[in-house]
Amino acid sequence: MTPISFSPWDMFLNAGPVVRCVMILLAVASLLTWTIFIAKSVELLRVRMKLTKAEQTLEQANTLDLGEEWSRVISGACRPSPPADRWCGLAHRATAARWPGSIGYASSASLALELAPGVSLSQAQSVIDQEWRNLHLPETINGELQSDEGDVGRSTHDSEILIVGAVLAVYLTLGMLYESVWHPLTILSTIPSAGIGAVIALDLFGLPFSGMAVIAMLLLTGISLKNAILLVDFAIHAERERGMTPRDAIRKACLLRLRPIVMTTFAAALGALPLVLMGGYGMELRQPLGIALIGGLLVSQGQTMFTTPALYLLVEKAAAFLSSIRTKRPARKHS
Repeated sequence: MTPISFSPWDMFLNAGPVVRCVMILLAVASLLTWTIFIAKSVELLRVRMKLTKAEQTLEQANTLDLGEEWSRVISGACRPSPPADRWCGLAHRATAARWPGSIGYASSASLALELAPGVSLSQAQSVIDQEWRNLHLPETINGELQSDEGDVGRSTHDSEILIVGAVLAVYLTLGMLYESVWHPLTILSTIPSAGIGAVIALDLFGLPFSGMAVIAMLLLTGISLKNAILLVDFAIHAERERGMTPRDAIRKACLLRLRPIVMTTFAAALGALPLVLMGGYGMELRQPLGIALIGGLLVSQGQTMFTTPALYLLVEKAAAFLSSIRTKRPARKHS
């Protein structure tokens, strides 16, 4: 009896070309992920070390050379009797406080604005940035867009790489499982519909696209793929094991997988319903998450049952066409 080896190297040598490419891409993606993680950890460690040194410096510097204008600098925070020399102990004579209109003990000014009709947030942000650059202010003066609009810009910018990485990881995993570079595209076609459903649901309830909505989008990346996986997996198995045509295989998959798809979708939506209905502390964080999940699941449910079979047949035809082109070799003329 020949022993079976499960080492990664033997699996790589015995695998097909598609699986080998997928395994190489997974290894490269894992290496890049760990490289980014280590770089971020080192950067965070440096920041913590700088903060620690700054705190030690502040603890040691318990006096400040005020000079003759000590009363004006402290603005009345010192005791009435000034010190005999030019030194004033901060721990005993001054009290730090946050004044109205200050951010981090620094003077600040706030400007409120509303978007004009037909102007998007990104367009307004670009105009504000351009006007800020035209002012030519010194580096000591800075500004930023705060509130929900600013959070949307920062969270969206930071989460782009996460969403792209999640989609790439799903594609590589599905390609390795099905030994195909085409069928994972059929499954990934459900992701845009889930995102559109989440955005529509948030807009109907008047909620901003916050950081919790981004988390919901990442969750929908995996949950919404479940419906297409049930259909495509059954169809591929029916083609390879039973010899069915692509049209008959995907039709049989839709008939037999309809009930589990509907049941699992509604079960996930009902599981997210308490996030929407439950009030109390943290309600402003839970509601966008639950509403985005429910909206994405419902829209993805309808899209899967109508468009996934059509995309499956298109992908099968495209794969068969490319395969026929590769198999047709021009005959060589022998002299």
